[in-house]
Amino acid sequence: MRFTVDAALFDLDGVIVDSEQINLVSARRALAELDIPLSDELLPLVIGRHPMDYVPLIIQRLGLRPETTDRVLETQDRLYSSIRAERLRLLPGARATLERLTGRGLRLALVTSSGRETARESLRRFAITRHFEAVITAHDVARRKPDPQPYQAALDALGLPPARAVAIEDSPTGISAARDAGLPVIAVASPAFSPAEVAHATCRVGGTAELAELIHAA
Repeated sequence: MRFTVDAALFDLDGVIVDSEQINLVSARRALAELDIPLSDELLPLVIGRHPMDYVPLIIQRLGLRPETTDRVLETQDRLYSSIRAERLRLLPGARATLERLTGRGLRLALVTSSGRETARESLRRFAITRHFEAVITAHDVARRKPDPQPYQAALDALGLPPARAVAIEDSPTGISAARDAGLPVIAVASPAFSPAEVAHATCRVGGTAELAELIHAA
């Protein structure tokens, strides 16, 4: 499959940087500190979502008191920052892919559920900020993924309709957000999700390094 477009809209975690496990580890540790179990059946609530979205869901699912949410969020934020500083890595092929796409004249945007400073720090750390014409974070929209608003905001920032762009995601949550914004979506394979869980993407690739073979400038 080939996508001939003006722009590529990238998720960050699990597509450009290897950070989904950081999110899971910090969530597990934060909940464990408060003696709250995180079972495997609750993991899909965590991946691809901001803590402000998944923590209330977990608290509700477990039947805990709503005020517990703030305690978990405070603990998770503290742990996430320290773990991310130690473990964050650029995914194989990510830098080369960004360079190849921008070298072809494609416009790139970042569309992430991470907070503004977290996202921008990740881009600075790996010296890839220059590749992105627009950066849409959790702090830039009223509704986060799986709502389509983040992708709609990115399209607005680029001044493009959905038909002239493609989204790159790894999670069912992100894929749903992009599809509901009218975008075709390439799913990057993740150990966190089975092919069936990302089957609503337009197509699926084994890794970020394969994207440049599919995406071409209009």
